[in-house]
Amino acid sequence: MPVRKESPQLLKNCFWRGLTVLVGIALIGFGIALYVRAELGVDPWTILTLGLSKAAGITPGRASQIVGLLLIVFCLLILKRKPGLATLANFFLVGLILDCLLGILPEVGGIIHLQILFIVIAVFAIGFGSAIYISGNLGEGPIELAMVGISEKLKIKPGLVRILLDVFAAVLGYILGGPVGIGSIIGIAGVGPAVQLALNIMQRCKKEELPMANSYFDKELAGIIDHTLLKPEATPADIRKLCQEAREYQFCSVCVNPVFVPLAKQELAGSPVKVCTVIGFPLGATSAFAKAAEARDAAAMGADELDMVIRIGALKSGLYQEVHRDIAAVVDASGGRLVKVIIETALLTDEEKKTACKIAVEAGANFVKTSTGFSRGGATVEDVKLMRAMVGSEIGVKASGGIRDRETALRMVEAGASRLGLSAGVAVVTGSAGQSSY
Repeated sequence: MPVRKESPQLLKNCFWRGLTVLVGIALIGFGIALYVRAELGVDPWTILTLGLSKAAGITPGRASQIVGLLLIVFCLLILKRKPGLATLANFFLVGLILDCLLGILPEVGGIIHLQILFIVIAVFAIGFGSAIYISGNLGEGPIELAMVGISEKLKIKPGLVRILLDVFAAVLGYILGGPVGIGSIIGIAGVGPAVQLALNIMQRCKKEELPMANSYFDKELAGIIDHTLLKPEATPADIRKLCQEAREYQFCSVCVNPVFVPLAKQELAGSPVKVCTVIGFPLGATSAFAKAAEARDAAAMGADELDMVIRIGALKSGLYQEVHRDIAAVVDASGGRLVKVIIETALLTDEEKKTACKIAVEAGANFVKTSTGFSRGGATVEDVKLMRAMVGSEIGVKASGGIRDRETALRMVEAGASRLGLSAGVAVVTGSAGQSSY
């Protein structure tokens, strides 16, 4: 078997992203240690960490690792979300760094000007560390992993979930004996703006860099693209190339046929790029039982997201209960995974599109999607606007089919698309022209 070689550019990108994550983690650990030494109160999750440390008689670093591990186990077993490499590094290294620095940094309790100085530096260290960590794009921290998982499972906004998680951590930590004080208020009020300041500075620095040949790509746009290969003639080598591109250009997911889910999962191990697959594709003309079985099989193989095709004929015949049952069967079988409903807009009237969107929302889907890319038409700005108007902010809208350049992609986003499905992903984010028909 020939040995597959990774591109030098990909290996270089992986190295720098890994180093970025480590620098971010080190700054976060440094900031938490300063918080502790200031003795003016700490942020909600450090309240829990120090409370557990006091109650269990263990070091703060070990307590931090236990809290992170419990969050990761909760995400794996309950939320069915797998941690990335950065998630695992975060939970282990922050605790290790915290214990090391607590053995070095002086105690400044009672020296008010040093306490305030420590708190101010801590806020900026945690804020800048978090921004640098995020920019590595190798996975969320344990808290963010739980936040996103709960948000998707319960279908409530991530911001509200984070507030609830922080309140839970603070209350439990306080009960265990963790310290609460003015530093807690300063941290809650200051870390968010510090993160935003750091992100703004990093963005400005990137804009000031001299452009290099073939090095520019639109990361923000890449982050909402499902990099797609659903052709029947696709080979394992094609899928490997797709996954390599997804890693390199930081796409949201790869979308592949079910048979390739295990390979894609293997190729993307340790990456934040998700694996998406299709159900009842491309006609939608299979039973709800068959689609549910497909969904369970795809989930068991490791798929993170499922794009299902509705029974188009049933919708056009007014058999709305059957369409609802069809979608609900896949949602129930998905095990909490994100489900997108392909309504094949090119085959529907505007009223049928509205009805399909309404049924998808009622059946518990997470997205409505324009097209399979295998019918007589793809996404249009008008259809995306109509679909967004029907679903509001409740669920996402995915535009797919016929998007081959950046200008078209941006028009879809402006119309209301929150996800894009296309096989010309590299061309779109680098500003060149794509040739694919999907």
